[in-house]
Amino acid sequence: MLFSVLGARYSLHRHLRQIVLLTYRHGGVTARLEPAELLGAVDIWMFPKYPAKTVIVPPGRALMPAIRTFVQLHRAALCEHDAWLGTWVSPITGYWHIDIATGCSNLDEAQQQAFAYSARDGRTIVALYNLHQRRTVYLGHMIAALTTNRAETGTAPLSDTPMKRYIP
Repeated sequence: MLFSVLGARYSLHRHLRQIVLLTYRHGGVTARLEPAELLGAVDIWMFPKYPAKTVIVPPGRALMPAIRTFVQLHRAALCEHDAWLGTWVSPITGYWHIDIATGCSNLDEAQQQAFAYSARDGRTIVALYNLHQRRTVYLGHMIAALTTNRAETGTAPLSDTPMKRYIP
C-alpha cells in the first residue's frame, strides 16, 4: 500500500515537472492528471471552466510550487471528465496563468459558455484558445456586455473585481 501511494506521488510529481517544463518552453500546456496525459493539438476552443479559481503568478516566480499548490487545492475539479489543468503565459503582461480548463469544438458555443462561466463566477474570461488552429479569440464584446449587465444589476463592475494572485 505504501509503495503504491509513494509511486502515485512520484508519478504526479514527474507529470507536474513535465507540465512546468513545457509551459516554460511553449508558453502553456493543457494536461489531464488522471490518467497523466497532455492534450495534443486538437481542434477545441479552450477556456477556464471555473474562472474564479484561476491563479496568476508574476514573472520571475517559481511555477512548480504554484502548480503543485493549485493541484492540491482543486484536485476534485481537475478530475472531472471535461476538465484539464491549463497553463499559459500572457504575451501582454508576462504573468503565468494556471486554471481548470474545458472546451468546445464550436467557437460560438465556446463563447457563450465562457460568457456564462464569467457571469457565474464574477470573473471575466478574456480569451479562448485553439491549439490546433494556433489561434486566440479575445472576448472584448462579451466583457463589455458582462460589465454593463453587472452595472445594471447593482453589482461591482468586473474591472473592480480583485484578481486572485498566488505568489509562491
